[in-house]
Amino acid sequence: MNSGALNARETIGETDISGGEDLHRLELFLADKNPDAADRAVAALTDAILSLAEHAERGFPGPLPNLKQIAVPFGDSGYIVQYRIQTDMVVVAHLKHARERR
Repeated sequence: MNSGALNARETIGETDISGGEDLHRLELFLADKNPDAADRAVAALTDAILSLAEHAERGFPGPLPNLKQIAVPFGDSGYIVQYRIQTDMVVVAHLKHARERR
């Protein structure tokens, strides 16, 4: 398990990982069932988040003003990354499984 791959408020390039607690929560949930899948999910989410530093505008409107979101396919479903674009940084607000109601 790749626990702690991204910590809350960790800045990587121009992406602020404010959703680090969500990433850890999602990882722990999946790790109980399948540790290898948990590692792959964290890698997929990490890659998607880091790609926002270069392609932040690609997201679609989120549930609140100034929030955008992208879908990260994984398995039969996937994850949703919600973020906002600030002057010189992308700030990840929330990460959730696509089937979660949060």
